[in-house]
Amino acid sequence: MSLQKTLKAPFELVGPCLWSGGLSRVRVSPAEPDTGLLLRRIDKSASVTFPVCVENAQVRSHMVVLRTGEDELVFVEHLLAALWGMGIDNACVDVDGVELPFLDGSALPYVQGIKKAGVVTQGVSRLLLEVSASLVVIEGARFLYVSPAAELRLSYAFLHRGLMVRRFQNIEEVFASQIAPARTFAVGSYPEFSYPFDVHRSGRLSFPYPARFADEMPRHKVLDLIGDLALIGIRAPLKIRAFGTGHRETHKVIKILLKEVLDDSFGYRRHSRQTASPLSLPDG
Repeated sequence: MSLQKTLKAPFELVGPCLWSGGLSRVRVSPAEPDTGLLLRRIDKSASVTFPVCVENAQVRSHMVVLRTGEDELVFVEHLLAALWGMGIDNACVDVDGVELPFLDGSALPYVQGIKKAGVVTQGVSRLLLEVSASLVVIEGARFLYVSPAAELRLSYAFLHRGLMVRRFQNIEEVFASQIAPARTFAVGSYPEFSYPFDVHRSGRLSFPYPARFADEMPRHKVLDLIGDLALIGIRAPLKIRAFGTGHRETHKVIKILLKEVLDDSFGYRRHSRQTASPLSLPDG
């Protein structure tokens, strides 16, 4: 049985913002079982809550934005990837600003904060979203294929100066060392541009800093994919194979999966925490 997890203690990070400028502060705190991931902006006169779900998410300039009414919280994907990838099911996140800090362009600073705070098992089993058939989304030359699996398994292919492919399983075991350090990439070249805050003004695609991995690009794509999967709200044991996809394609797959659950009244939230009713989809 897979049990829910949260932090043993809070941790804080402060850093500059890529898009809005200035600094923002993030405080990540433990939460009770079944809370899920709950993000709040505390820079306003009354704090604004942003439930982590795909219905509240938008993709803008290759980043994920959560919205509540007219309010928004920008650049949440690296934080969500760190929490989900490290097995954190329940956490409250207070952000003092409209945008989360860029930090080093990876999820590593969040992972380091999680490790320092510690992780605790909560004694309540996780809900699982299980699928019983395959699904594929194709957008031009990009595709994302989802099929049933006993655990989350990810494969990502990226074409840039040759084909790079990365495959991962046992995500919670390998995330900290093999996925979290992979930094985002952008147009521009290092050190011609001040990364990251000037690099996005260039028109050339490159890796704008000395790489941490020879295949850092597909590793970071896997990082983003894990952050998107957090928008499901519960764990989803899937085998995912992707080529060149990004947030938009992953969000589309998540919406299709959840729409099928709601339309067909499988009611996965009402079923046993050990396993939910299988979700049947047409073979893709």
